[in-house]
Amino acid sequence: MLPIAQQINQSLALCGFTLCKGNIMAGNPELCLSRAEWARRFAAFIREATPENLLGSSIYFDLRVVWGDEQGCEQLRRGILDQVADNRLFQRMMADNALRNRPPVGRFREFVLARKNGEKATLDLKVQGLTPFVDGARLLALANGIETNNTLERFRQLVAKEVIERLDGAAYEEAYHFIQQTRMQQHQLQTRRTCPTPTASIPTASIIWTDASCVNPCARPNACKAA
Repeated sequence: MLPIAQQINQSLALCGFTLCKGNIMAGNPELCLSRAEWARRFAAFIREATPENLLGSSIYFDLRVVWGDEQGCEQLRRGILDQVADNRLFQRMMADNALRNRPPVGRFREFVLARKNGEKATLDLKVQGLTPFVDGARLLALANGIETNNTLERFRQLVAKEVIERLDGAAYEEAYHFIQQTRMQQHQLQTRRTCPTPTASIPTASIIWTDASCVNPCARPNACKAA
């Protein structure tokens, strides 16, 4: 299995999909586990909510089947939901961890920009824009027994369960769509400009006024507040 997984990783890299710097890939021997081994690891994540385990939860709990029988994946997902539902401390720590990625809007509704290594201040549409929605939807879905992994579908099911208000759910969905679209547009622009590694970080000067007026209020909602 490992040689095939490693070959797939390298083939994707040749197609332009950058290899994960954290080695969270199928070709990593530490991540090529049986269902029982994954179940034990997930249980440890929930039982011992260390910073490392909380990070692992945010990565691995959104598991899905790529190929083959779905029964094993469904059993793992059901086990996760059952354990998280009975562990309020884990839910609280997951919420605290998710709230570290704040929407990039200041007190006076101005953008809060990031600056790295002396570079120009930029807006990270992935970390500052999409991640608060993804983390908030994941937390509320796990706490309320929702099995789907798709962020937008999680919002819809949370509305159906009356965990969040219908208008809030619609606002989160529209905001998520818009930020994702803006991110993809920026990737296309970077690719046309022969940028070797397109990123989600963009200078606000590159966002036209109509985009900025939408991104700013879109960045405000934080689904974790509903917890």
